[in-house]
Amino acid sequence: LGTPTSSSSDAGAEQWGIWRVDPGPRGVYVQDFQRNPSLGKNGNSKMKAGWEFDPNDFWIEEFGRVMEKPDFPVSPGRYMVTGGRKVTTLLTVDPPDGRGRQAWRLEE
Repeated sequence: LGTPTSSSSDAGAEQWGIWRVDPGPRGVYVQDFQRNPSLGKNGNSKMKAGWEFDPNDFWIEEFGRVMEKPDFPVSPGRYMVTGGRKVTTLLTVDPPDGRGRQAWRLEE
């Protein structure tokens, strides 16, 4: 879960992505790119963990690792979310409405 707020439901889930495999351990530290300038270039885009680096579309996590991009959009369904906190809950993401917007809600 992100930073706790008072909101337990809203719309906008069509803008969310999801990593189906924890991307952190599969990431490459920014300093490794700096030490090896050819990393991610000239056909050298396959990382050791097997994912392809796209220099035009990548993510950097809070510990300084470049990660593979998540799948967009998150599929409608129910997801167990914890975020490493003491609270665990279910997140429901609805199918897109007529305008393509996806509602979401967290269970109590």
